Amino acid sequence: MIALAQQTEDYVSPGLQRFCIRFTTLASTNVDDAKFIDIFHAWIQRQALPGILIDVADYRHVPDGLGVMLVSHDANLYVAPDGNRYSLTYQRKTAQPGTLPQRISAAAAVALTACQLLEREQLLHGALKFDPQQWAFVANDRLLAPNDEATFHELRDDLALAAAGVYGSDNFHTEYVHQDPRERLTVNVRAAKPVDVRMLLENIRKQQHG
Repeated sequence: MIALAQQTEDYVSPGLQRFCIRFTTLASTNVDDAKFIDIFHAWIQRQALPGILIDVADYRHVPDGLGVMLVSHDANLYVAPDGNRYSLTYQRKTAQPGTLPQRISAAAAVALTACQLLEREQLLHGALKFDPQQWAFVANDRLLAPNDEATFHELRDDLALAAAGVYGSDNFHTEYVHQDPRERLTVNVRAAKPVDVRMLLENIRKQQHG
């Protein structure tokens, strides 16, 4: 156990670069998924998010797939049906500077910005409203971050630091979702009190420039 703890402490947290941040809408919505294609192409034209936005990929034909994906060099962002709701997932692909909590906060800021843009999108007529009170962290590196208790315990403090920066306080809790090694390690983060997207973006900006 000591050897495992030393290995994860030295390796998992500093090295983990590929991960996802996922937000979900508050309630069931009726949206024409094809509109996301037009919306994302418009985002590319005006480079609406950080990074160089490159292309749009349509996976709506794939059962339980990725929906509509916005592709950039450093990350992918996709919106897909999630039960009777929609989820927005921001997936980091390349290395970025900073500690893991800083990288998670930066990714959360991009995801929240995308949520805010979709909530204001005229083509959707206000149909999407995201729930910023909770989000999921998904480790997208099975070799570096296997789905087990040891990895969760190693990452828990970093996730707590990131969540404290996002929410501006320690009034939240984290939940390790499951230990199925066939699935990616997933941790849900939930604030104890209602918040809004604008508030969380402001918290992250203060942290980044503090």
